[in-house]
Amino acid sequence: MISDKYVVVTGASGYLGTAICKEVEKKGFRLLAIGRSDSKLKTLNDSLSKEDHIYLAGDCTKENLIDALSEIVITEKINIYGIIAHACPTVKRLDNFDGMEISRQVERIVSAYTNIVEWGIPHMKVNRAGSIILTGSLWSTVAFQNSVYLDLGNNPSVAVAIAKAGIVQYTKCLAVSLAPHNISVNCISPGWFPKPSGPARADYIAEITKRTPMGRIGKPKDIASIYADFLAESYGFVTGQHLTVDGGYTSV
Repeated sequence: MISDKYVVVTGASGYLGTAICKEVEKKGFRLLAIGRSDSKLKTLNDSLSKEDHIYLAGDCTKENLIDALSEIVITEKINIYGIIAHACPTVKRLDNFDGMEISRQVERIVSAYTNIVEWGIPHMKVNRAGSIILTGSLWSTVAFQNSVYLDLGNNPSVAVAIAKAGIVQYTKCLAVSLAPHNISVNCISPGWFPKPSGPARADYIAEITKRTPMGRIGKPKDIASIYADFLAESYGFVTGQHLTVDGGYTSV
């Protein structure tokens, strides 16, 4: 057991975040779970089997959340072993390439990752061990096609593609920088994992699956355990890598 080690998970109470937390718990880690609301974090807590996790509601783009994290580490005297930076702020869809708005959105998205990672690095360096995992996107490597989204209006902003591509390169740069401290850094990009509460139109799902070689959408179990595996010391030599879990979508 490695229950004295905490893993910070952002976006912990979301659809995939909840599944990731369950798998991390199975590995014996304690969670410092960050979500946007207390009610969703309570639901997450109810779904987990242990009671020694810590929960914090807040926005990863805001400085007050970082201050709250620092206070928790000091008062609880916890050992930060890993970070799973999974939260991505929601930004409005852009119908044009407005440079100023794209820049604002990219800064907001990227800060949700860099804020939490830069805060955690000094704590992890003390241990000379650990793992950082960032969540990328399909659009880190390929361009999204608006036709997939039909008339639903849930197309992503081009800023998401720009920011997530930057997260992949950020992963590689961090991996090189932190390797001497025995800290691995990797990026996992989910493919199509539509939320049950999202658009359920059959034609939308069909549009996705016909473009996916595996012929189906992703399920949380397809990806959550990979995050947990990357935390293991046996994966310590794997660093600077970008893994896309998409049923082959980006291979065609």
